Amino acid sequence: MTAFWTRRIAIFALAGAMLAGLILAGCGGDDDQETQQAQAAAAAGAATEQASDSDAAADQGDQDAGDEPASDAAGQQADDEQDAPAADDQAESADGGEQADSTEEDSTEEKADDGPQLSEWTVGGERPATLYAPADYDKEESLGLLVLLHGYSSTAEAVNWYFGGLHLFIDDSRFALLLPQGRAGDDGLSFWDATPACCEFTGTDSDDVGYLTGIVDEARELVDVSGVYFAGNSNGGFMAYRMACDGTIPDLRGIISMAGSSFEDPAACAAPIPIAVLQIHGTVDEDISYAGTDDLAGLADDDEANDGHPGAVELVRRWADRAGCDPLAVETGQRFDLAADLDGAETAMTRYRSGCADGTTVDLWTLEGGGHTPQFHGLAGALLTWVADVEQYRLAGALAAAPDSDLAKWSVGTRERPATLLAPDGYSRAEQLPLLVLLHGYSGNATDNDRYFRMHWRVNEDRFALLLADGQADQVGAQFWDATPACCEFTAVDSNDVRYLSDLVDEARGYLDIDGVYFVGHSNGGFMSYTMACSGRIPDLRAVASLAGSSFEDPARCDVPRPISVLQIHGDADEVILYEGHESLLDQFADLGISKPEVSDADDGYPGAEALVRRWAGIAGCDLDGAETLARIDIDNAVPGAETLPTRYRKGCDAGATVELWTLEGGGHTPIFGDDIGARVYAWLRDNWSPVGK
Repeated sequence: MTAFWTRRIAIFALAGAMLAGLILAGCGGDDDQETQQAQAAAAAGAATEQASDSDAAADQGDQDAGDEPASDAAGQQADDEQDAPAADDQAESADGGEQADSTEEDSTEEKADDGPQLSEWTVGGERPATLYAPADYDKEESLGLLVLLHGYSSTAEAVNWYFGGLHLFIDDSRFALLLPQGRAGDDGLSFWDATPACCEFTGTDSDDVGYLTGIVDEARELVDVSGVYFAGNSNGGFMAYRMACDGTIPDLRGIISMAGSSFEDPAACAAPIPIAVLQIHGTVDEDISYAGTDDLAGLADDDEANDGHPGAVELVRRWADRAGCDPLAVETGQRFDLAADLDGAETAMTRYRSGCADGTTVDLWTLEGGGHTPQFHGLAGALLTWVADVEQYRLAGALAAAPDSDLAKWSVGTRERPATLLAPDGYSRAEQLPLLVLLHGYSGNATDNDRYFRMHWRVNEDRFALLLADGQADQVGAQFWDATPACCEFTAVDSNDVRYLSDLVDEARGYLDIDGVYFVGHSNGGFMSYTMACSGRIPDLRAVASLAGSSFEDPARCDVPRPISVLQIHGDADEVILYEGHESLLDQFADLGISKPEVSDADDGYPGAEALVRRWAGIAGCDLDGAETLARIDIDNAVPGAETLPTRYRKGCDAGATVELWTLEGGGHTPIFGDDIGARVYAWLRDNWSPVGK
């Protein structure tokens, strides 16, 4: 299976914003991630030793990255010197000039020979650009292509280091990186001719849309490109939006802009299509204003109109509108620490996803108190996690060939916490149906989790009922399940989720003739699935399937354990819920530099995947020496080959129970699944359930 934008070693987003939620709770610090995230990415969006080495090198690149900044003092001095640039200074200061973007170059002084050995080509003819791919790349593998654009007066190599050394992640994250150079103006300073405002200041002709389209086409001759993303800093951010506006790259999937903007007049964006957008912008940016301007660097008397630019909020809303997103369903509340030169969790995420065409994501990361060139830490991991997250979301949306409008549908639960119950089209109570309860991870939601597992698409074909429930929102707005002391009630919000979910199942019985209950959960939802099994509140609970979840550290806290079938799916490179377990989840986060919130209950650890599976095999009376190793399967697109090794306990198990562990070797917290994951999980539950309660 091919991988697109995988970031298995990311810490930043914690695969859907577990850390973002902790940071929101006042814990301070980040690095995922989910990625979100995160970013989670948002959050990432989470590191193996290699990830730690890469992040350390990337952080060093950040430290050296000029005004990107060479030092905090130098960065502050640059900000202090860039107030209200005059018209006659436009060539140097309209985009931060040499004081801002050109200082990216400082980062390259001692970095030229750093990094892994990669596949490398030169494209672009008279304007050469460097194309990188994994060291072992051959054209049998499809790769995402990231085109990185520098700021005004800077260089391709410098912006690569300012963004955290993206080339350091190529081998593990499996993507191609294209580093082009802008044309030099008559003053010798490199620029991209993106909009009338930015940044062709000297009358130098440059068809940069044509140039960038051409080198992407050249890259396709060398790499099997599965999709294209543009990322740019400042003037490069303007140019990334210009590429999206002109529509010359048909498989352009998204853009990332750091302190960039676009045409002042939205009508000047010639051919916009729904694409993913991430705008990163500091609120005190004095070069490219967060609020926007109608006169960038005193160009109002210039012959050319449209010499301003929209603010960050307006710009993101434009692209959300172009994607048809619901303007009333914007997601806010998640915060994380992206800038090393700002205290606390300075970055606030605003996200548009609801109603967006083609599974599009449009995000704004606002750096409160951030200037034009913040000093980042973990930026490369954050961006790659964000791309992996939006790609996963887009691919899930592309599979939505069977919308829930052709299903029987009821609203259950309470006014404060409603849930959705789905059954096959035309269902009547003459038919018995299994009920599958699907639980999201920390800070997630039922809709996105359903898309991730591709579950409601299976309801008609496989003839089961599906219950989609949301956790309760904590004090920072992140939805959670209060499953165990470790996970994931971090902000002292009371929530009796065992009772809530039991009541939902009882309410569903009023609409359905239920033939057994099954719980499936991701991360915090996996913890909650095990807690439901421990509670004994649902007598016909037959099986649980947990992806990257766990349970009580102390097995005695599982109140009413009885034989059920269990499927635990877990990546051995998961850096959020560790495959080997941990005696304290919160101390684990603290080891990553994240202060833990105050939690009164001391039992905040969790067992590893193998110990957890043996525990449930013991509860079922299985022969613990009779585990079978089954044939490998391939379910994670992020890992080449058949990465998943199933281990099954069935010999001697009471009541026909099966207890199975799928170990994703090299897999992370949020695997990049294919479109068959829902069918696989449901088929396992259907074929391996325990008849207890029948």
